[in-house]
Amino acid sequence: MHKTLTRSVLAAAVSTAALPAMADVNSELAALKDRITQLEAQQAQAPKWDSRVQLSGEFDFLATASQDKAGNTTSDLDLDSAKIKLNAELSDQIDVAVKLSGVDFKVDDAVVNLHSADKSLTFTGGKTDAPFAVVTSESWTSPLTDDFVDHNDTLAQLSWQQGIFSADVYAFKAGGDTIENLGLNLAAEVNGLSLGAGFINNIRNTESYEDAAAAVIRDGSGKLEAVRVNAAYTLGALTVSAEYMASGKVAERSDKRLSVWDLSADYSTELLGAASLISFSHSQTENAQDIFAESRTALGINREVSEYVSVAAEYV
Repeated sequence: MHKTLTRSVLAAAVSTAALPAMADVNSELAALKDRITQLEAQQAQAPKWDSRVQLSGEFDFLATASQDKAGNTTSDLDLDSAKIKLNAELSDQIDVAVKLSGVDFKVDDAVVNLHSADKSLTFTGGKTDAPFAVVTSESWTSPLTDDFVDHNDTLAQLSWQQGIFSADVYAFKAGGDTIENLGLNLAAEVNGLSLGAGFINNIRNTESYEDAAAAVIRDGSGKLEAVRVNAAYTLGALTVSAEYMASGKVAERSDKRLSVWDLSADYSTELLGAASLISFSHSQTENAQDIFAESRTALGINREVSEYVSVAAEYV
């Protein structure tokens, strides 16, 4: 009897001691399960690589018909432009953009953008267009203001934006292996109204004046600065914009200055049940007729056919 009682007491003691240990194991398993659930939720919310990378393409086919003064008509169908764009967000503060264009898909743009934590400052470096013109017209044929400083090369730019105000300071390479061209843009936007101004210290060595017709400009002495003012206003479906550019004196002993202006209007509407855009643009040059066209007027309409296809008709 004494031995049996001793065994019962020992068994009870062992079982009682095992209860806290089992409780600890269950608690650890529950905590581990909760942690796994949290990690799975975080993984589901984390941006995947395909959400940070965008690859797109744009192919424009152009059908034209014209008639000369003698009454002779010509028509043609061409691949007007082909573009492939790659945008990648490497982190919240770093992204890159690459654009290939042309039949041989040459590199038009290849830039990296570095953003401050609050996104108010952005540094852009790489190969891209000099950001002098502000073209808001949606017409297929761009206005003459887009040709006034048309240059693509190595560029470094610091951009600032705070509230309604923004500014860009940039430098780019032109006519050599050194970066000597400097520019400044200022802009403000409020309640649909956009105002801007720009300055560039030299346009003489840019690609716009490489042709033989521009030899008098290109071969002149000293730097040839230029200024720009622009304005745009959006009211509902209608956007109206204007832009004016002018250079300094072409030569030291001459009052000749190059200038160009543009007036554009774009109206969003529906045509046969699909989103459409009616656009108008008129631009004109002064003292630059030997380099650019004297004037250019474009009236067109663009209608969406599907999510990825649209058809445009334009009279120039």
